[in-house]
Amino acid sequence: MASALSPRFQQVFPPPMDDVYMDQMDLKTLYRFSWTCKKLNNRVLGYMCRAFRPKNLFAPIFKPNEHLPFCLLQFKTGLVISDSTVLHFINRANTWIPGNMDMYVEHRYALPILSWMMSIGFTIMPHPKYPDNATVEQILKMEKIVLQEHPLHQHYNTTGVVVNLWRQGSFVQLITTCQLVVECILGYYSTGVMNFVTFEKVYSLYPNATFGHQVSLLQPPADLKRAQKFLAKYHSRGLKFVLSILLQALKMDCHIRSRIQSIRDNLNVGYSSSRGHVLVELHYDPCPELFSPGIRRVGDRHCWVYSLPLLPKANQTSFIEANSWALLLDEFNCLHFGVRRISGIALDFHYTAADVYQLHKRVKKAIKSWEKGIRILPRGAN
Repeated sequence: MASALSPRFQQVFPPPMDDVYMDQMDLKTLYRFSWTCKKLNNRVLGYMCRAFRPKNLFAPIFKPNEHLPFCLLQFKTGLVISDSTVLHFINRANTWIPGNMDMYVEHRYALPILSWMMSIGFTIMPHPKYPDNATVEQILKMEKIVLQEHPLHQHYNTTGVVVNLWRQGSFVQLITTCQLVVECILGYYSTGVMNFVTFEKVYSLYPNATFGHQVSLLQPPADLKRAQKFLAKYHSRGLKFVLSILLQALKMDCHIRSRIQSIRDNLNVGYSSSRGHVLVELHYDPCPELFSPGIRRVGDRHCWVYSLPLLPKANQTSFIEANSWALLLDEFNCLHFGVRRISGIALDFHYTAADVYQLHKRVKKAIKSWEKGIRILPRGAN
């Protein structure tokens, strides 16, 4: 196809209108549009530079002169921004505005972040468990005791403690975790909010499902009754949900039936069954390729990754892409996440690895067969 745009196309889609019509495109459509020709590709790249500027993410919370110091803190501490703020940022939504910004950091790195936030005018919101005039150090020490003595349920979506901060109508939730923040994100109720921003890149772990089809896979172990508020919140923002449940379990377990019925009543949705097990769905029957079992890595070809402007003082890449996970089929053909934690005294951060030991027996058999077929060549052989 010729790279030059026809006068008719220029008339219908003049360059000054790029932001107007490209704002209406999902990520998949936007990329396909950019493949049309070289000039359109350049215009899409220009639009993305404008749409995904860090200031668009930070503006509701931070002043312009605070953007760079905050990014440097992200670089030093491994802090990431996630949840609805990033969903809004990637989706370029103009029909709703996130109420607060959620930040995740390992508990041992929380002190410099809270100290900086308070130095620019944020205050920690009062809580009955915090004594009057408590210092940041005292609050973090109290929360560390909570993490150690009252470990939260492994399927709870934050697996950490929350410190709420406020400044002139801007709200921030700092979630401090006893493990890697990626493990927290992989423990969310659904894949639709598995998106996050580091100091250098924006990541979406399931972009095709979330932004191409507006569908989100619920984690089977999630407390569905507890998740009703969450589901209603993101359903109102355009997401549809699917949940893989064994048909026999649905017939036998009255608690599962009651939880699903409660969610259906709350969201006013319909359900159907297919492929031998119940697929709880919202107006949509997802294609298998959206949530296919297998091992994944942060930043792999299934992720959507967008590079942010480089920091002047950051001379190394993020550790975040060293983390992996697996979407697995159990013995009942139900999808679930498999993650193992890697930690050590010598490591600056915790890491996650795909829990291959939970792979379905058929996948294990295939892997063993593949490994037997590998011939290790002697050193120096071509």
